[in-house]
Amino acid sequence: MLLLLTAILNPVFASESGGRIESNLRLGLSDCAESAGCEWLDLGDTAVVGFWTEHAFAGIQARGALDVRLHPAATLEVIEDSESIEAIQPFSLQLQDAWIDLPMGSNATTRWGVQQVSWGVADGVHVSDPISPSNLENPWELDSKLAVPAISVQWGKSQWAIEGVFVPFHTEALLPSSGSAISVPTAELTEIEAFSANELGNVQSRLNTPPPTLSESSGGLRFSLNAARSQLALTLYTGRDTLPQAHGEMLITGFQTDSDRVDFAVPLIYPRIQTAALDYRVELFADISTWVEFAVSNPQRTALTVSSSQMSALEQLGTIEAVPDPLPEYVTQDGDALTRWIAGLDRPFSRVHLSLQWMHGFPTERQQSELSDYVLLYARATLNDVLAVTLQGLSDLEGHLISGALTYLHRDAAELSLSGAWAHAPDGHSLAYFSELSHIGLQAKMVF
Repeated sequence: MLLLLTAILNPVFASESGGRIESNLRLGLSDCAESAGCEWLDLGDTAVVGFWTEHAFAGIQARGALDVRLHPAATLEVIEDSESIEAIQPFSLQLQDAWIDLPMGSNATTRWGVQQVSWGVADGVHVSDPISPSNLENPWELDSKLAVPAISVQWGKSQWAIEGVFVPFHTEALLPSSGSAISVPTAELTEIEAFSANELGNVQSRLNTPPPTLSESSGGLRFSLNAARSQLALTLYTGRDTLPQAHGEMLITGFQTDSDRVDFAVPLIYPRIQTAALDYRVELFADISTWVEFAVSNPQRTALTVSSSQMSALEQLGTIEAVPDPLPEYVTQDGDALTRWIAGLDRPFSRVHLSLQWMHGFPTERQQSELSDYVLLYARATLNDVLAVTLQGLSDLEGHLISGALTYLHRDAAELSLSGAWAHAPDGHSLAYFSELSHIGLQAKMVF
């Protein structure tokens, strides 16, 4: 479609087009110690063909970018799974950009369409960038974002700017197909006297997606001041969290009286949230830059409980001795204000770039009491004109993430990388699910 659009518009608009071909093969390491077979990891980018095109005419600009992704079909567990085209198709489409910029006088423009809104001043992970949801399909890329359908307006001059964004439809974060970034606290809820003699069976998650109505829209404002060597900005946002949270009545979907086993379905919602953030970046001496982003969020209170009618039915059947009074409740998000921040500094050298950061609150930590402090280190070294090494690390002294790559560049058009990633964290830690994604990999990329 993008190629056809380019052919039609080329005679009329000044245009540029291009694309890339990318392939990633990752061999998982989490099960290798237990068995002889190590599984390949699919993080949505086994093979990618991307296209982009940009056009300009009389002050109007437009851009389209689309990724065609080839990957293995999902594993089918029951015959009903084969009825879903999303489960069996070997490819998917991901729209990166589809927008048009319209001028509004000499100092303002408006952008309509699918776009990524990038706010904040940090290098990599942000806490003051709430508009575009996180793309956690490859969780090792913590700074990856998704495009959203939105209308944005920018107004300003060189010293100041105001940007407003309206998102009419809720767009949720993309979660990993391997492992899980969202923990469902069913074990804690079922550790009650009524279920003391029962075995916890299958646990299913039932996601309640907000309807496409005006009441579910979101929006944000950003005010920024720019000086020769510094930038200061204030961000305001209201909408829904892009990560789901367990909330509502946990339903009993099945039980076996002979084995005292109970199966549950857990409802998930996208809680409402309001965020205010302040960020500042300044260039210091000797090419050293430093920055800080500080955000305060007010999330909706969410809690998980059980159905009183179902508990009464289980009492009548003899599965449980009595309906607990009061009904048990497990608070998954207490509704108290969350304070997150990230601060860092970087220093480029002739062939080395170093960045050291301190982050308070991992993106998947959802309560103030859960927020931990992490040290992030990024280093990139150019060994010569064609070889480069990158290393990244994140740790709070209990959980650790380490990744790196050795990249060969061929004529500024093709790259071949040997990469690896390793994680270690205790059960229940925010980084624990990364352990399933430890791997070694090979990436090939070519741009055209």
